[in-house]
Amino acid sequence: MLIPPRPENDRERVEALIDLKVLDTKNEERFDRITRIARSHFKVSMALVSLVDANRQWFKSCQGLDATETPRDVSFCAHAILNEKIFCIENAPDDKRFADNPLVIGPPHIRFYAGAPLSAPDGSKVGTLCILDTAPRAFAADEGVFLRDLANIVESELALTSVLELNARANAQEARLRTILETVIDGIITIDRAGTVETFNAAAERIFGFDADEVIGNNVNMLMPEPFHSAHDGYLQHYISTGTAKIIGIGREVIGLRKNKTTFPMDLAVSEMMINGERKFTGIVRDITERKNNELALIERSKELMQANTELDAFAYSVSHDLRAPLRGMSGFSQALMEDHADKLDDEAKNYLGRIHSASRRMGQMIDDILTLSRATRQNIE
Repeated sequence: MLIPPRPENDRERVEALIDLKVLDTKNEERFDRITRIARSHFKVSMALVSLVDANRQWFKSCQGLDATETPRDVSFCAHAILNEKIFCIENAPDDKRFADNPLVIGPPHIRFYAGAPLSAPDGSKVGTLCILDTAPRAFAADEGVFLRDLANIVESELALTSVLELNARANAQEARLRTILETVIDGIITIDRAGTVETFNAAAERIFGFDADEVIGNNVNMLMPEPFHSAHDGYLQHYISTGTAKIIGIGREVIGLRKNKTTFPMDLAVSEMMINGERKFTGIVRDITERKNNELALIERSKELMQANTELDAFAYSVSHDLRAPLRGMSGFSQALMEDHADKLDDEAKNYLGRIHSASRRMGQMIDDILTLSRATRQNIE
């Protein structure tokens, strides 16, 4: 038995086969229909769409054979992919290359084989449409033409599989992008070079209060109050003519106009892009009303704290001015009485004077603490 040699480009050939995304997939009627036609037309026992990968031949469609694959080394199709023309064996036992092949001396007992090579879109030979029989037979030239025609249909279906796979990926990617566009919190609006709105996502609908179909096809200046409404088209044309940008590629705070004619502050970032040679612009919009309200509230709170600080300063001054002098007198007089007239005082009087002296000192410390708190609070506010 002659083991089929491997073409020099076998690695690239197998990669081209893998790229078709058909290996180990389920049966498909579009391929089974072709093998049924081939088996019926040629009146043979078996008809296959056989794909030869690195170590096996795998049957995408199989009529008259229970197997789904065989080793590549015993495969007739592995010989067929080495040729441009149909590879034909009219009586395998008489051919020394196949006389002792396991598929000849054992099931399915192949005698006749004719295989038309199948090419991937890049031209790599990836398999065959083949017909097989358990009896030897001749194979006429006109039969080869018909088998080649059927093989060309298989090639078209294989290429279509690749196209369908790419289309499915593109659709999935489009669905993901659409989901992102419809779930982001920012409004996303695209316009053409004339300012006409082409897309308006769900967030933009929520921000401006318009439904998309009320905006798409209209000039984007409908979302702007005056004077921006009237100036927008001139600004856009000026940018297209001169390339001088005020917003594009920069971003800034602007004023938006809702459907109910109320205005609101918003962040706007505009970018430029080219699609199929046409200039487009994408605007990303965020309603910053809440942020602005929070900023105003913070300013008001700062004013309140500054006023509180002023009042606290006044209170601290009053405490320092009005209480410190009397407390110093109380502390000094009580201490003098205890030191200079102790011999004239009984124990009860000494106890009272000691308590007055301690209380006055504690109150003095409290006044110091109030002044320290006032200074710390003022520093925090500032």
